[in-house]
Amino acid sequence: MNGYSMGFNPMHFKNNRRSATQSFTRYRMSRLYIPLFIAGYIGLANMNPPQYKTEIYPFFNWSLYSHSSAPIVTRIELKVLSINEEMIDPPERYFSLKSQFHSASQQDSRLIKLLRNMYTALENNDTKQLAAIRSIVESHFLTEANTADYKLVKLTYDPLDAIVTGDYIDSATLRQFRKEP
Repeated sequence: MNGYSMGFNPMHFKNNRRSATQSFTRYRMSRLYIPLFIAGYIGLANMNPPQYKTEIYPFFNWSLYSHSSAPIVTRIELKVLSINEEMIDPPERYFSLKSQFHSASQQDSRLIKLLRNMYTALENNDTKQLAAIRSIVESHFLTEANTADYKLVKLTYDPLDAIVTGDYIDSATLRQFRKEP
């Protein structure tokens, strides 16, 4: 076996060899350019940016997230005041009443969409649309209760603060409703 059958070809190395001077020239250039790049980078870091900027993009992003605002979320939710004439004090969010309502335990996202549509109907004073959505909410999501008092609430909160403390920035009751048998 001469080595040619395994893909080894000595002519490949002969034709692709660099001369010693070419290799030495590349080495000298890399010895020159690498320190120049490092010195330039350090010089750029110590340079004062223009007055209207606080960073030199894309090289130095020290304050990448410092100017972003806190995420404030506004959400429309259903708070239940009473179920079958039994008062709930303090009123509970619908999705936290998993033992009373099956769809609350399933975290059904259709309710969230319906509540947004209900809010839009309230804002537009569309009583027909509001009555239609309300009947869907009561027939599909409050089925386990014969009677229920509930209110539509607009919550404004910072998600991180709400997880840690459970507090909201603002909680506004939009309208209170009663489901009759």
